Amino acid sequence: AASAFNVFVLENFTSLSSTVEGRIAVGGNLNLQNFSVGDKLDPSKLHDVAIVGGKVTFPSGRIYYGNLLAGG
Repeated sequence: AASAFNVFVLENFTSLSSTVEGRIAVGGNLNLQNFSVGDKLDPSKLHDVAIVGGKVTFPSGRIYYGNLLAGG
C-alpha cells in the first residue's frame, strides 16, 4: 500500500517549506507550512493527494490535482 505514496508516515508529520511531488499518507496529525503536494501528478485525473488519519494544520501551501482527506 505504501508504494502508491511519496511520503508514508505512521505517526505525526510536520514539515516547513518543502514539496512532495506525489501523494502523502500520514497516520497521525499533519502540520505543513509553505508546502506543496502532488505537483507532478497527472492533471487530467483527480487523486486523493493527501490522506491523514488525524488533524490537519496547513495554513499556507497548495494541494495539486485532487483532495486532502482527513479523519480528525
